[in-house]
Amino acid sequence: MNQRATSPAGSASIPPHPLWKWAKIAAVVLVLALIAGAVAVIVIQRSRCADGVSKEGPRNECVGVTDGSYVFAEELHQAEEKIRIENQWVLDQGKEYVNIAYFEPMTLIDNDVTTYTAVRHGLEGAYLSQRRANRTNEWNGDKPLFRLLLANPGSQARQWKPVVEQIINGTGPTDRIAAVAGLGQSIGGTPDAVKQLSEHSMIMVGSVITADLFSDIDNLARVVPTNTNEVSAIVEHLKADTKRAMLVTDTNKADPFATNLGDLFRNMYPGDGRVLVEPTEEYQSSDAGPSSFSGIAPEICFAKPDVIFFAGRFRDLKRLLDALALRPCPTTRMRIITGDTVVDLSTDEQVRRNLAKNIQLEHLHLADWHAWTGTAQGFFISRSTEYFTEQSGEGYFLSEFPGESRDDGLAILAFDAVGTAMSAVRRNRDFTRLHGQSAVPGASGYVSLDSGDPERKAMSVLTLTAAPGDSTTTVGRQVISCAGTPFLPRKETDPDPPVCPG
Repeated sequence: MNQRATSPAGSASIPPHPLWKWAKIAAVVLVLALIAGAVAVIVIQRSRCADGVSKEGPRNECVGVTDGSYVFAEELHQAEEKIRIENQWVLDQGKEYVNIAYFEPMTLIDNDVTTYTAVRHGLEGAYLSQRRANRTNEWNGDKPLFRLLLANPGSQARQWKPVVEQIINGTGPTDRIAAVAGLGQSIGGTPDAVKQLSEHSMIMVGSVITADLFSDIDNLARVVPTNTNEVSAIVEHLKADTKRAMLVTDTNKADPFATNLGDLFRNMYPGDGRVLVEPTEEYQSSDAGPSSFSGIAPEICFAKPDVIFFAGRFRDLKRLLDALALRPCPTTRMRIITGDTVVDLSTDEQVRRNLAKNIQLEHLHLADWHAWTGTAQGFFISRSTEYFTEQSGEGYFLSEFPGESRDDGLAILAFDAVGTAMSAVRRNRDFTRLHGQSAVPGASGYVSLDSGDPERKAMSVLTLTAAPGDSTTTVGRQVISCAGTPFLPRKETDPDPPVCPG
């Protein structure tokens, strides 16, 4: 006869129920799951900056898409807040709306080719364009309304992948993205981001990208001339008084803007008695320092060219000017010309001091507001330029952003890029019709799109000089285009327009 086991006290012991073992296991699994879930929540919270914005890359930059509620940098706070308020106004109307994504690096690091001032000016122009679309019918009608979403791909657009995925697959507050504008500069991840958006048939309008490689991308337009058109305009400008030019060029293949400019000038300047002095002086922007340019200055002194063409970014241009100010031939006048700098050099004190050392600097300007009051003002339409000239009233630059400068032209170009994107959306998402008599009347000049590139787009060449001891920079201005004169809608009696070379 089997005896029942007893406890130490002598009482009978109840055998464990078979399910108890599984209950204990389930409890342990549940506890572990709760712990894992809590850890996952902590990890997500640590990687999340805000709705639609997360930390990415080695610098943990907060990248992603926001309606302005998340501020990417304190320098951008005012502009982002105005955009957030306008976005809420759109929702409050209860009317049909779509989203436009303004794609631009908004978290910067030390070696960026742009600045927070430049980014802020772009946001300001984008906001003015959004207000214009929502409160008037001047961007091709009054439907639909537009919310402006801010898409930050990080420094030099290196964290573009998750942002592009949000734009393509957006849900909730980031759905209904009808177009992308801005697109940063021709460097870093921008080309890859643009190609990916193009593959998903997203229409895009660039505000400052000029490199020729963007000309072959479907669904992409821009409001600025291509590098080919810039160099064509520069060569035409130099024909009158130069025969020998020297090229100083960046060889950093990660920057297609600079290398493209150098190649174009090398191919387009020689001819009709004009020659390019050999060898070309090269530097590598990825590791360029003062010594890179101090060795170039003696070669320029020896060659004595009529003009020096600089193919590179403004940061390295300033280093070249520093080196030339200390050149071994101080009495030889130096004339330097370059493409668009996307920076206002006329007010830069370091540049002015170097110009006073018998140096003349000429550069293209893609949106010089001074041209609106000069002899070439006929190439610009007042109902667009007034957004930057009116002294008072809601929706105008000078009253919305008092104390901000228009001189770098970036607010103007963003205004035109966003306006062109919105005009295309209101034309059934088709910018191929925005040409000729239907050209977009931008503040930087008419935008008549030919396969995405603007025809004979207006630009200015600025000539900067400074006399020794003078505390100011003298600026000369001339409005030009790749064909000599900028685009204007034709009248029936007008002859065929000139054609740009290249």
